[in-house]
Amino acid sequence: MKREIVFYQNSRGKSEILEYLEKLHSSKSSKDNELASDISVLINKIQIMGNSEFDPSIKKLRKDIWEAKIKNIRLLFGKTNSGYVFLNYFIKKDRKTPEKEIKKAERRYKNFINSQAN
Repeated sequence: MKREIVFYQNSRGKSEILEYLEKLHSSKSSKDNELASDISVLINKIQIMGNSEFDPSIKKLRKDIWEAKIKNIRLLFGKTNSGYVFLNYFIKKDRKTPEKEIKKAERRYKNFINSQAN
């Protein structure tokens, strides 16, 4: 069953994840194009299979926040009633996921859920 995929948008209607993907896709670098393709495949996999704890590329960070990894890129997302909302991304440089990125995802998730309730 395919789940709905939504990309969090700020108050100006911008999605940092979609903008990053567009930048990678429009790059002349084959490495960037390949990374964009790999990220798209991972998002599609989540859309079809869900946030399986048995998938080594997906990890639960907090009650409502999950991390999907592809190479050194991390996508943070949360579950909605009909699927998933992708909240933010970052380039992982250390072993531990930065707390500020988790907090950012939690804040965006809360804003998204509240906006859906209205």
